[in-house]
Amino acid sequence: MLASRNIIKRTGFTLKRSNAKFNIINSSFTSTKRYILTDASLINKNRFFEELNVINESLNGTLRVIKMNPSKGNDNLFLTTENLDLLHENLTTFLTSPVCECVIVNSVVEGETFSSGINPQELKNLVSLDQENRVRESIQFLKYPYKIASDLLNAKKPVVFVYNGKSESTINSLGNLASLKISTEYAQWSMNQLQNGLLPDLATTAILPKLTTVGGTNGQLGIYLLMTGDTLSGEDAYLSGISTHYIPYDAVDDAILRLSDCNFYKNKAYLKLEALTLNTEILNKNTKRGVVNSDAIDFLKKENYKIYNRIALEQYSSALEEFAQPVNSINRNYKYKYSKEALQVIEYGFDILNTENLNNDLVYKDIINRLSKIVAYNGGSEFNIEWNAAHKQFARETLDKLANVSDALLQIATRMIVHNSQSTDFKQVLANDQLLSAEFISNNTLLNNINNKNDEIVPGEKIMSLLKVTGNKKQNFGSAEISGFNKNMLELGLIKESELKKLLKKDGFKKLSSKDQLLERIEHLTHYGGKTSNHRYLKSLVFDRCLNQNNGNLTWKTIVEKKSTVAATPIEPVNNSDDLPAEPKIDTELDLEATLEQFEKKNDEQK
Repeated sequence: MLASRNIIKRTGFTLKRSNAKFNIINSSFTSTKRYILTDASLINKNRFFEELNVINESLNGTLRVIKMNPSKGNDNLFLTTENLDLLHENLTTFLTSPVCECVIVNSVVEGETFSSGINPQELKNLVSLDQENRVRESIQFLKYPYKIASDLLNAKKPVVFVYNGKSESTINSLGNLASLKISTEYAQWSMNQLQNGLLPDLATTAILPKLTTVGGTNGQLGIYLLMTGDTLSGEDAYLSGISTHYIPYDAVDDAILRLSDCNFYKNKAYLKLEALTLNTEILNKNTKRGVVNSDAIDFLKKENYKIYNRIALEQYSSALEEFAQPVNSINRNYKYKYSKEALQVIEYGFDILNTENLNNDLVYKDIINRLSKIVAYNGGSEFNIEWNAAHKQFARETLDKLANVSDALLQIATRMIVHNSQSTDFKQVLANDQLLSAEFISNNTLLNNINNKNDEIVPGEKIMSLLKVTGNKKQNFGSAEISGFNKNMLELGLIKESELKKLLKKDGFKKLSSKDQLLERIEHLTHYGGKTSNHRYLKSLVFDRCLNQNNGNLTWKTIVEKKSTVAATPIEPVNNSDDLPAEPKIDTELDLEATLEQFEKKNDEQK
């Protein structure tokens, strides 16, 4: 790497301990220095060994970089309460700073561990604590991850997560909420909470199925990744929709520096001038006797905010796209982790988001039965697809992975997925997940199951009561609302199968007669990033598997079970009466303190 590329102007931040907390001293009180970074210093594992688990730096005045640091006693970079506190404090400071325009979350040691998430053993140790200490420690586990998630969900400026090493569970749940995600060839991404005996909380069950690109139009790949804990490479993560950009490791520093040229706040001022004429016209029409209709003012504020956010986010995404490369740019023999047959198994086996499952407490058994049907298939006409040896092998491997998770956790996780798919507000999902987590860490049976699979345990009535769905109609999957900069993040990166299926029904797409015509039309849709890999991705993973050419028109292929020859787990029909069980009332605003007070009160009563 050339030295000229590595001369970075950085403003140091000083961390001081005050009142048992770390406070960030404003950068205006520190001196500006120039540093020369070399490859040797970047990969030196002991570079910041004496420092805190979370450190930060400033780049070119407008960018703030938060780095996860594997310091003493925490080589795996577990998210302890101490570094969660630091991560939250850094993130909150930068998101509210009038100077900072973009926040980057990265690792100190590129290519090594980014974070292993929450340490399962620390949660399990809660069982052995006395009541007072257990309540105090439990509150810490409930407090900081949800505060960080709330900050990310409500961010009013872009947050970029860089997957440049091993990352697991909780840190990836938080990364799902970031506006932009970069993966490199060193990334090893996994959502392995269930395999460790933990819940996939922090709105993961709602967001991940909406992020994934292939494997079905109902988020089946996201559900599969949640249930199996599979590890994805940086290339796989990009093609799967986990990251919005694939950028080789050597170009990441330059890509991050490029973001400082976006000047969002300057562009925002320019956009205000552009919108002035239109806004004035609307206000004039809604003014009577010199008084402006308040509804018109609120409407303009919301609409202008949406426009600013969308344009700015696309600008940052385009800046990163300048450094993006095709997924086979480093490894010319790269192949996607999941074959066509594997994706077909995932599409059929994990298609659980339907009305029949809204209040089915045994959704996970539906998945197991579907996979078992593939394994037992001996030909016939019950499916519109012939399950071959490759299909059966992948189905067997998936069943083996599910067998490593206790039935109780599979039951809770699938109920969370179905329940949260109905929500139209991620804030409400986050609030509900926090209540579930409070119940989870209060349950000794579930805590003792951590790293010790036990199929005899049951979820508990309280947890299952929080996962009841009222009503009997499936809402539009993918309709959840996101505020701030994350409002448009679901449209970044590669086009999703669900979006492609909708496009085929729109004017301009209905009469396309070939896959090449469709590919050319999609490439001209500017709001889809990831153009560097679109051709390869669409042709190899989507078109051949999902599209039929009938009578000169393109139609969508769906795996259909015509009739059943293998007994399936009975699915209870949704109650159509008016006496549906009442869903727990949850404030859509994430009230962390209220939840923690409720948790403390409950434990005081038990004491």
